[in-house]
Amino acid sequence: MEMLKKAKKFFICLITSLMLMASFGFADSLDTVPADSLFCVKINNFDATMAKIDQFSLGLIPMVVPSQAARAHLFMRTLGNPTMQGLNTGGDVIIFGMAREGSPEPAVIAMLPVKDYSQFVSASQNVSEPNENGVSSVKGPGMGNLVAVKAGNYALLGEVENTSLILAAAKGSKGLADSLDASQKKLSSEAPIWIYGDIDQINKSYGRMIEMSLGMMQQQMQAMSPAGGSPQEIAQITKLLKKFLAESDYVSIAIDPEPDVLNIKKTFSAEAGTEMANMFAKDSTLPKTNKLIGYMEDGAAMNFSAKLNKSLMLTLIDVKLDTMRTFLGDEVRNQLNGIAKELIASTGGTMAVSVKPNSDKPPFAVTKVVQVRDKDGFKQAYSKAIDLITGDVLANLSKAGLKAEGEYIKGASSYKGVDIDLIDISLEAVDAGSPQAQMIMQKCGDRIEIKTAMAGDYFVVAVGADTRTAVKGLIDSVKAGEKTLTSEVQTAVTMLDGADEADFVGTANIIRLMQITVSMAPMPMSLPFDQMQTSSNVAFAGDVGDGKAVIDVAVPKKHLSELFMGFMMMQMQPKNQPQPQVQP
Repeated sequence: MEMLKKAKKFFICLITSLMLMASFGFADSLDTVPADSLFCVKINNFDATMAKIDQFSLGLIPMVVPSQAARAHLFMRTLGNPTMQGLNTGGDVIIFGMAREGSPEPAVIAMLPVKDYSQFVSASQNVSEPNENGVSSVKGPGMGNLVAVKAGNYALLGEVENTSLILAAAKGSKGLADSLDASQKKLSSEAPIWIYGDIDQINKSYGRMIEMSLGMMQQQMQAMSPAGGSPQEIAQITKLLKKFLAESDYVSIAIDPEPDVLNIKKTFSAEAGTEMANMFAKDSTLPKTNKLIGYMEDGAAMNFSAKLNKSLMLTLIDVKLDTMRTFLGDEVRNQLNGIAKELIASTGGTMAVSVKPNSDKPPFAVTKVVQVRDKDGFKQAYSKAIDLITGDVLANLSKAGLKAEGEYIKGASSYKGVDIDLIDISLEAVDAGSPQAQMIMQKCGDRIEIKTAMAGDYFVVAVGADTRTAVKGLIDSVKAGEKTLTSEVQTAVTMLDGADEADFVGTANIIRLMQITVSMAPMPMSLPFDQMQTSSNVAFAGDVGDGKAVIDVAVPKKHLSELFMGFMMMQMQPKNQPQPQVQP
C-alpha cells in the first residue's frame, strides 16, 4: 500500500511537471536568442503587458489608440492576420539584433509566440507556405521583403537578406539565457518589458567603426577651426568612449507600468577586473541610512542626495576634469584633481544638493550640504580650491572672450555664531563675437554670489538667488538636527522602496528643468512651461556594488500629464503670444 502511495505521488508530480513544461515551453524563450546578440527586447505575457500599458496610458494622451486595436492593425498590415490566429498572444514577444558582417546596420529579428505554426501560416494572407528549408516569404504592403521561420513555439521574422541568421537562430546553439547573470535572468522573466544591450558585443562588432567616425569628426572640426579647442574635446570624448566600451559588460532596462506610475529599473555592469568595475565597488565604510535626504527641497528642478562613495566620486571627477582639459590646461586640471582628492578624503558619510529655478540671473539657485569628517583637512583643501578657482580657473575664461574676476572674503558675515564666507564672481563679455562668452553671460548674468559656512560637522553652500536667506536657512536646519522630508519630496521618494538606505536618491522635475533651460537660451523664448505650476516629480534611487550600478526610477502619470499639457499648449498657441498660467 505504501509503495502504491509513493508511485501515485510520483506520477502526479511527473504529470504536473510535464504540464508546466508544456505551458511555459521546454526551454527559456531566450534560448532561441543567440548569445552573441547585440541587444534584446522582451515583452513578457504580451496580453497582460499591453493591458498594463493601456491602463497607465488611460487619460494620459488624448485619443490614445488601445493596444488591442493597434495590434490588430499591425498584424493586418504585416501578416494579413488581424485576428492573430495561430499566435499565442499570452506568450512572450521578443526582438533581438545581430551584427551583420560588412554592414554598419544590425540585423533585427522578431520572435512571435505561436500556438499552432501551421494555422498561423494558413491564417496569415501575407505569409506563404514554407519552402524545403522551412522559410516562408512575408510580403505585406509597404513592409519590404520579409521571411518567417519556425523555431519551437515561435515564428522568427526578419528581412530576407538576414535569412541565414534567422535559420541559424532557429536551429539553436548557445542562447542568450546562458549568458545572463542571476539578476538579469530574474528580470528577463519577471519584468513586463525587459531591454538588454550587450556593450561588450557592440564593442567587438562596432567599436572600431565608432572610433573612426569620431576621428573623422575631429578632423573636420580641426579643418574648420585650426586654432579652436573643439577637436581636442572630441579627442577626449573618443578616449573616454573607448574606455567605456572596452570595460563595460551590459546595460539593461526593466519597465513595469502601473496605473499611476511607470517603474523603470536600469542596470549597468562593468567587465570584472577592470578599473570601471573597481569604480562600482561597494564602500563598506558608508552609513546604512542617508540622513541628509531631508535637505532635498520642495520646488526644486533637481534634488540629489548620496552617500559619498569615494572611489566612485574620484573617478567621476577625474572624467569630468578630463573633458575640461582643453579649457583648464594640464597644470590647472591636475591641481584641481589633487585638491578634489583631499576634499573627498576629509568628507564624511553623505551629501545633498538642490537646484531651483530663479526668475533672475543666474536662472538657478543651488543649496548644498556636505558631511565633514576631518574639518581641518577640509578647510585646508577648500582654501587651496578657492585660490585656484578665483585665480587661474577664472583667468582661463579669457579664452572664451570673458573677463572674470573673483573675490573671496573670509568671515564676510556671521549668523548664530557661525562664520559665513563670500565668493563674489563678476563676469564681463569683452569679445562680443564670442558665442561662448554670450552663452555664459546668458546663463549666469554678470555676477555670481556664493556663500559658504562650516556649521558643526557640515559644510553648507548657497549659490545664486538670495544666498543670504538660503545659507541662514541651512545653518538653522543643521543646528536643529535631522530634517524630515518635505511634502513634495516625500510624495516622490515614497514611490521607491528603501530610498533612505540607497547609495543615492533624488528627484527631477522636467518642467522646472525646462524653465531653467529656457532662461539660459541665447534668444528670448516664450514657452508655456515658463508659466506652468507643477508639484509632481520623477524619483530615482540607486546602489553600486560588485561592479554594477542599479537605478530605480519612478515616473508618475501626473508628471507626464503636466508635460503633455505644456506641449499641447505650445502647439496650439500662436508664436510670441503670452501663455496663460496653468494649474495642473
